[in-house]
Amino acid sequence: MLKVKARRMGAVVITASNVLLAGQAAVGCGASATEAVADQHDVELGSASSAYSVTDPGSAVLNLTSTWGDYQMECMLTDSTTDEFVRSGETLTLSVPAYQLWQALHPDQWEEPALDRVMQTKMTVTALYYQNGAQVGSATLSTSSWTGDAYWALYAKTDSFVVPAGVDQIRFAVAYSDGGDAAATASVDASVIRPIAVFGGDLPDKAVLFDSDGPNFRNRVIEGGGPVAGADVLFGYTEYRADTLVNASAIDRTIGKAQTYTRFGQAIQPIYGDLVHEVTMGVYFDDQQGWRSEVEMTPTAASVFAPEPYRKVFESKVAVPSQARKMQVYYHVKTWLVVDYTRYGSVTEQWYQQGQRLLVAERWDNPQGAGSNFDIGVEGAEANPNLERTVVFLKAETQPGQDMFLRGGIDHDAAAQRGVQCTNGDSTPNYKCAIPIVHRNLKNPTTAPWKPGDRYLDWYGHEPTQLGVSSGLLAQGSPSDWTTNVWPEDYGPQKTVALDGYGLEPLNTYGMHYWMLDVDMDCSRAYADSNGNRWFEIKAYISNGPGWEPDLKQVETPYPSNNHFGRCGMVNVFEWGSSGVTFVDMPSGNGSP
Repeated sequence: MLKVKARRMGAVVITASNVLLAGQAAVGCGASATEAVADQHDVELGSASSAYSVTDPGSAVLNLTSTWGDYQMECMLTDSTTDEFVRSGETLTLSVPAYQLWQALHPDQWEEPALDRVMQTKMTVTALYYQNGAQVGSATLSTSSWTGDAYWALYAKTDSFVVPAGVDQIRFAVAYSDGGDAAATASVDASVIRPIAVFGGDLPDKAVLFDSDGPNFRNRVIEGGGPVAGADVLFGYTEYRADTLVNASAIDRTIGKAQTYTRFGQAIQPIYGDLVHEVTMGVYFDDQQGWRSEVEMTPTAASVFAPEPYRKVFESKVAVPSQARKMQVYYHVKTWLVVDYTRYGSVTEQWYQQGQRLLVAERWDNPQGAGSNFDIGVEGAEANPNLERTVVFLKAETQPGQDMFLRGGIDHDAAAQRGVQCTNGDSTPNYKCAIPIVHRNLKNPTTAPWKPGDRYLDWYGHEPTQLGVSSGLLAQGSPSDWTTNVWPEDYGPQKTVALDGYGLEPLNTYGMHYWMLDVDMDCSRAYADSNGNRWFEIKAYISNGPGWEPDLKQVETPYPSNNHFGRCGMVNVFEWGSSGVTFVDMPSGNGSP
C-alpha cells in the first residue's frame, strides 16, 4: 500500500491526487509535482533539518547534446548555481540547440534558415521520474523562450521545473514540431538519452564524494549537511583521485617489447601494461566499537557520481549506527601493473608472466598524512513517530557455534497481489517489502558486530551495509539473542540481557532457549488489516546447521503464508516449526523511547 502525505516543496504542494505511475497522464510544469516513493523515507524538502532536506538545491540548465557510448545524446549541466550534480528540489530548464531541432525536422535542408523561421518550431519535453528503477511520475514541458542572436548560437528553452522529492533519476523524451510545416515532426526516445542521476531522493540516506579538481583533492556531502545517524551513506572515490594520489603518470608501465610496423619500416618498441587501483576505506564511529576493518570499495563504471561509462568510481555503502555522532574515514590505495601480452602482435621480449600483477604503488589518503583522518560529522535523525518497540521470541535449541537470525517483512507474492513490486527492474531488492528496524540490545558481544547496518527485517539475509563479522561469519539476517527465564547453576555465572545482552530476560516468562529480537519497528511499513492491526511475517534461519526454519501454517492470519505472523508493537512468541503463536501487549513503560 502506497502511503502518501501532503507536504510542501518550495511553492509546490505534493498530495495523493498528484501520484502518477507509468502510463498515466503527465503533470503540467509549474502545477502539481509527483509523489515519488512515500513508503521508502518520509522526507520534506526545505525542512529545518538538513537530515531530511537538501542544502541549497540551486538551479541549472540542461543542454541536450550528442554523445557517444551507450547513448546517442546526453544532457550537459550548465549555468549551475551549485556544482555538476542534480539534487532533489533543484530548479531545472532544458535547452536544445536550434540547429539540432531544425535538422531533426528537416534533415534534407542544409541551407541556413532565417531565425524567425527557426523560431516557428517548438519542442515538447517529457521528464520521466524514477525511483529504484521504476517510473513514479512525469512532467510535460514546452518551449518557452529562445536565446541567441545567430543560428548556430540559438537555443530553445523549456519552462523551468522543480525536481520532486523521492526521485533518484530523471529521463527525458523529446518531440519536435514545426508551426510553419505541419508535416514536419520528429522525436527523440528516452532510451537514447543518458539518464540524469538525482541526489537527495533517498533522504536521509546521503552520498559523499572524494574526487580531484586538477591536482587539488576535495570531498563533499552531495546533499549537504552530514551523514545521518541510522541512515546509509554512499561513499565514492574517483579513479582520477587515485591516479593523482599515486602519481600514476610517473609509474613505468613497460612490460616488454614488440615488433611494430611504421612508415619507416619495422621497429622494436616498448609495450605497456595497465594500471589498476584497489581502494579500501577505513571507517570509525564513536559507538564503542571504534574502527572497523578496512572495506574494499567496488570499482563502478557509469556510477551515479560519473555516469559516463569510461569514468570509474570506487563505491562503498556504509550504515551509520543510530547512536553515532562522529565519523572518520581514510583510504588505502594499492596500484597494480597488470600484464597482458595478448593484445600485442609480435612480442619480442616478455619481462613478466602473462596475467601477472605487480604492486607498483601503495598510498594512504589522509588529510594531513599518517595518523590523520577525514572528519565527517554525523547529525541526529528526526524522531520517527511510526517506530514502536516490537519483540519476537522464537524457541529453538541450538548447538555451540550456531546462532539464530530472523528474516521477514512482507511476502513478495502477497505484495504483488496488492500491486506492490518488491524488486527493481534488474531483480535486485528495493526493500519495499522489508520493514525498517532499529536494534535496542547492543550488549551481546557475539551479536553486536552484526547489528550495525541491519536496517531492515527483510528476506535477503546479509544486507550490504552489515559489515561486521562475528565468529568468522557475516550476518545471515537480523541477529537475535539467546534468552531464558531461569539460569541453571551449571551454566556458570549468571548472565542477563540487561547487563550482558543475553541470558535472563524479564519479558521471557516462557522458558529456556527463546531467542529474542528486540527492536523499534516502523509499524507504518507493516501490513494493516481492517481492524487496525499491523502484521509482519517472520521466519528463523540458524547458521552452521539447520538453516531455514520449515514452512508452517499459522491460523487467523491476514492472508495465507508459510511463515509466522507477528504483530507490530507487541511481544510475539513462537516455536521453531510450530504454527502456534502468543501475542502479548507490551508492558507499560517498555515502549519505544
